[in-house]
Amino acid sequence: MTAPTERVFHEIELMSRVWDYAESRGLKQSLWALDFAAKKHDGQTRKGPEGVPYIIHPLYMACQAISLGIADDDMIAAVLLHDVCEDCGVLTEDLQVSESVREAVRLVTRIGSKADEAAENAYYKAISENRLASMVKLLDRCHNVAFLALGMKDEKLQRYVRETETHFYPLFETTVQRWPEYSQACWQLKYQTASQLQTIKALT
Repeated sequence: MTAPTERVFHEIELMSRVWDYAESRGLKQSLWALDFAAKKHDGQTRKGPEGVPYIIHPLYMACQAISLGIADDDMIAAVLLHDVCEDCGVLTEDLQVSESVREAVRLVTRIGSKADEAAENAYYKAISENRLASMVKLLDRCHNVAFLALGMKDEKLQRYVRETETHFYPLFETTVQRWPEYSQACWQLKYQTASQLQTIKALT
């Protein structure tokens, strides 16, 4: 049996698809963000035994946003840039994008430990009040859940499942309530996330 892999598509193919989509629609922020993110994540790899290039993660998210029909310029740019501050030491003020995109990136950037429950609750509450940040975080979790088993041991997987059920299921609900235009996208993302979680729970 072939081992599961996160590298279903090559990053060059994913990048080309996102670039073509953004260029054909004149999404200038997204084109800048695509180039910037590729440079900043260069040399970084995803967790797991394969060590796939990290850029695959935001590219998958961008492609999923496109497939869900929620890929406006702000959304794609925020998706592509969502980890550059947390993982690459970039300041949000250095991002050459709109203030709404910078704010979304700032909100999803983690500061401090997940062990601080009050800080965690405040982190997710702030995200839930921002349209872009909410969808970026849900896209992020959906992709991460799909490939969790590649890089986590059972104990960490179980913590990740609890975190998803505690914070992300409510985030799906508040996002639909506040921005009903995303109801179909959220349904599909939640279905995919929940299906993966059920498989993980059965295996651990």
